[in-house]
Amino acid sequence: SEISVSGKKRLAEVVENGRKKSLAVRAAKKREYGNRLEASCGVLKSAKDISQDEAKICLSLLYWCEGAKTGTVLAFANSDPAMVRAYLYLFRKAYDIKEEKIYAWLHLHDYHDRREMLEYWSRITRIPQDRIKVYNKKNSGIRKKTGYKGCLSVRYGDHRIFDEVLLIAGRFANLNQ
Repeated sequence: SEISVSGKKRLAEVVENGRKKSLAVRAAKKREYGNRLEASCGVLKSAKDISQDEAKICLSLLYWCEGAKTGTVLAFANSDPAMVRAYLYLFRKAYDIKEEKIYAWLHLHDYHDRREMLEYWSRITRIPQDRIKVYNKKNSGIRKKTGYKGCLSVRYGDHRIFDEVLLIAGRFANLNQ
C-alpha cells in the first residue's frame, strides 16, 4: 500500500520533530555533564588564587612546549591569543619583571592589516605598540587562513629568569627517571 502525500508530509514532520528533540536532549546532557565537571574540579577555579610557585610551574610547562631553548632571552611564540595572554599572565605573576623590557615580534602576511593587528596584539598582551616590531612574511598565495591574526613572539631578556624557567621545565622532563 502506498503512503499518501499528506501521510508522507506527516511522517517527515514526525522524523524532524524527533531529530530536534534528540538534539535538545543531547545538548541538555552535555550542559549537565559540563556543570558537574566544573563543580567537581577545583584546579585553577580562580587565576587570582594561583601562587607564585604555581605560576612558575605552569609558565615553565608552556615555555617548554612553545619557547626558545637557546640563548638567554625568553622568547615565547604562538598564534593563539588565549595562550599568549595566559603565558604573559603567568610570567607577570611568577616574576618581578620590568614591563618596559617586554617586547614582541609580530609575524604577519601581506594580506594582514598591519595597524589593526598591532592594535589587536597590543590589547591582548598589554604591550605598547611601539614595543611590537612587525616582520612581514611573504604569503605563498596557496592559502589564506580566515581569522588568522599572525604569530606573536614575546621576548624578555633576563638570563636568570630564562635559566630558572628551563630548570623547572627540565625537572618535568626528568620526572620519571
